[in-house]
Amino acid sequence: MLTIKSPNNYNEMLEGLNKGTFFTTLIFFFVLRYVEIIPKIIIPESLIPPMKDYKELMDWVVSFGAIPLAAALLATFLSSFFEIHNKISTLLGTRYIWDKFFIITPMLKSANINKQLNRAEIKLAMNKLYYPEAKKIDQHYVQLFWRYAMFFWIFFEHIFVVLTTICALEFIDRDKSFTGLWLYLAALSVVTLAQWYFVTVKKSIDQANQIPVKAIKKYFK
Repeated sequence: MLTIKSPNNYNEMLEGLNKGTFFTTLIFFFVLRYVEIIPKIIIPESLIPPMKDYKELMDWVVSFGAIPLAAALLATFLSSFFEIHNKISTLLGTRYIWDKFFIITPMLKSANINKQLNRAEIKLAMNKLYYPEAKKIDQHYVQLFWRYAMFFWIFFEHIFVVLTTICALEFIDRDKSFTGLWLYLAALSVVTLAQWYFVTVKKSIDQANQIPVKAIKKYFK
């Protein structure tokens, strides 16, 4: 049985993210079929001559099983092979905002350093200072951060899945209204942003504050 456990590091977070994306996509597409937003697939009898007596069952299996499963597998493939959350967050600037205001800025503040860094300097400080030093601090803070970060990224990728699905449906059936899905997307986005700002980045700041001041001053000297 597949379970999603709290991660202890980035690799375990990715594993949980992939599973989370699979399940959220599977459930999402199952609901879409249940409310008949996705039409029922009818299999021509000519394609299933040996099983004509089970045609309705096969139609149900394809509509409620194959489509949601295919969508979930595709979303998981994009999540695991392309780290789609990383690509999108970089494109939107989420990663830069997170690193600058909720990691680097707290570290500079704790060391009483008044310094403005550009994008390249922030990226370098993350790689040369933050990541190496984070491995040395109390793992309680690290594990708490990865736990809440994982749930944020699951929601983040689900937003991408929902948005892509709505756009595809709007293109396929331009005469049909998908207001309910747009409202779901809006609510999902608000919840995700709230979880990120009020929970996840707070854990990120807590973790950044555990980086030794001596190490910070030495790096920025």
